[in-house]
Amino acid sequence: MSTDRRSALPPGVDGVEIKVTLGAAMVERGRQAFRIGLAQAERRSIWFAERLGRQDDSAELPLLSRGVIIRIRQREGEDDDATLKLRDPEGCLDPDLWRERTKSLGKRAKLEGDWVGERHLLSASLDGKIEGGRIEEVVAEHPQQVRRLLSEAQQALAEELLLPLEEVQLLGPVRAAKWSPGMGELGDIAAELWEVGDQLRFLELSVLAKDDPLGHQQRLEETVGSHSLEVDPKAETKTRTVLEHFAAAASRDPAIPMGPGPPPGRRAASPTQVSTQRNDPQMTHNPGFSMNPRGTYGSVVQDRDPPAHLGQGTADAPPGVRLHPHRRELTSGGVASSPEDHRRVLMS
Repeated sequence: MSTDRRSALPPGVDGVEIKVTLGAAMVERGRQAFRIGLAQAERRSIWFAERLGRQDDSAELPLLSRGVIIRIRQREGEDDDATLKLRDPEGCLDPDLWRERTKSLGKRAKLEGDWVGERHLLSASLDGKIEGGRIEEVVAEHPQQVRRLLSEAQQALAEELLLPLEEVQLLGPVRAAKWSPGMGELGDIAAELWEVGDQLRFLELSVLAKDDPLGHQQRLEETVGSHSLEVDPKAETKTRTVLEHFAAAASRDPAIPMGPGPPPGRRAASPTQVSTQRNDPQMTHNPGFSMNPRGTYGSVVQDRDPPAHLGQGTADAPPGVRLHPHRRELTSGGVASSPEDHRRVLMS
């Protein structure tokens, strides 16, 4: 009996990551259904690099439009990392050419299917480690030198793709919590919660299929449905969702450069430059993130002291500055004044 080609892996891939996304209204129900608590999760902070531009007052995403994603990630208890990814519909990339191009890079190079509902994409990615503290340094730079976060192999691939690395900036961070398969009652499912303040919140459930991806997709959707969880089969990927949010916020702020450089006489400003303290009832384990006046998100300088110490010494700060909540040192506008201060960012 012949094998149904529709149930086989796409040619040349290592596997297919199959995903469903639960919107904000379903997040807590999903966590309860699979019995996954925040105390179990690996905390992450995620940024994306994009070149912002304006057309008719709407934000453009030129890298994402080409299927290019540059993700920068801090992970609690793990090395920081960067991923350069090409993701587009199946057939957009020759697997044999990718294997030849990356054969010396080992497991850092991957080729996987990326399925969300009826949208079947191919994802070719190259990972690299980032030196500890480097992310905080680049976030604080004006302009940001995102190239410093990429490995030599990633920079070489970016140059082959003609990417304008000198003109991109970091958008974020997204606060994330990741649960691996086997936690709670996930079984072979992985879960990742993404939050951007009060504007965006969703839970992604995924399985990695090494064979029969259509069968795995059906079983994942049946499992989700058995818990009365509603999924939008036409939902965008979580990367596109958050990038569109950050880019739209930046397009409304004339202080953020939206092209090849800052306006004459003005220093380039980062979407994560300014932040003010806020409390988030959904992620109370992480008071170290805040919403800035622009509607994007940055990191508040904060030591890893017990929660009882948080917020001390801030009430009597002069206008325009805030005392460090533990050491009572001044930080202008909530921004760390040095890379050492940035190292105190509390992981999400």
